[in-house]
Amino acid sequence: MNTELKQINIVSLQMIKTDTLSYLNGRISSPEDVSEIMKVFIGNSAREHLILICINSKNSPTHI
Repeated sequence: MNTELKQINIVSLQMIKTDTLSYLNGRISSPEDVSEIMKVFIGNSAREHLILICINSKNSPTHI
């Protein structure tokens, strides 16, 4: 039995407002709505992105 202790890295993220983004639809009701917001946000980037969209109880985006 291996009793050697393993290390786990602990990381944290901070939310810092850096800009704003305008969008037409008032709420997210389909994947296409998210796609339209992301097209404005990342454009035609050739890189992979991990993006979190925070929404309120009415499915309106509040943060990206």
